[in-house]
Amino acid sequence: MCTLWKWLRALSIDVCLSACAVLYAFSYLSQQALTQLPPYLILGISVWLIYTADHLWDALRIRHRAHTFRHRVHQRFFKPLTAVGGLLLVVDVWLLWRWAPAPVIYAGLGLGLFSAIHFALELLPYCWVDVSKELRVAAIYIAGAGLWHWAACRLRCLTGDTYLLGGSLLLLAWANLLIIAMYERHSDQKDGQRSLAQWLPDRHMHRLIVTLIIWAALLAAALWQHPALMLVLWAMATTLWAVVRYPSFFSEKERYRIVSDSAFLYPFLLLLTA
Repeated sequence: MCTLWKWLRALSIDVCLSACAVLYAFSYLSQQALTQLPPYLILGISVWLIYTADHLWDALRIRHRAHTFRHRVHQRFFKPLTAVGGLLLVVDVWLLWRWAPAPVIYAGLGLGLFSAIHFALELLPYCWVDVSKELRVAAIYIAGAGLWHWAACRLRCLTGDTYLLGGSLLLLAWANLLIIAMYERHSDQKDGQRSLAQWLPDRHMHRLIVTLIIWAALLAAALWQHPALMLVLWAMATTLWAVVRYPSFFSEKERYRIVSDSAFLYPFLLLLTA
């Protein structure tokens, strides 16, 4: 089971599932839970394409044998993954044409442009690019995961609670990416990967991550009228805090990545209250 989950994480399947969980959290808040399969299928494929493209690009840039299992997988299966990505891109476009309303398509194109800018920035040798990397990825992830909800509802129809949920999830996603960057500082250095962790020492990274988690929990507390959702967000925050608090335990066998990434599956617990 551990080996299977390791491969699912390496292939970004876990990220696709967590993105669907985030979408469900947004729809749960609006009391209009999405029950049809196409929105989740479109979201899952889109997230997989973006993450896989990023990992394939990293695998192409790393000239030696990568130090992380994820990049080694993308190095070894570069051509098959590229072919699968091309096929899924066609499927995704067809699903969008068949099922997605026009506002979702337009918002998706806008987010796709922002993602392209993000990838382009990675080519620039500037410090601010490294510092903002995790925030940019977190913003793309949360905006993309909730896109079907906020684009279909139009921005003027969104409530304050929606912004609180989005803000809390954004801070948690940012903290999660910083946690991984902190734990993988040395392997990233060897592979030429850039991140905020390359610039800040561990004690400052720790303080920043804990601050983000605390603010995420405070925003979640403002959702007290939705107790189930508030508790799920607190559970996510507590999980990320534990990963930061006990590095000696979570550093073994990549437990930090398994646990912190799995926290974003917690919104599926809301299905129990539906």
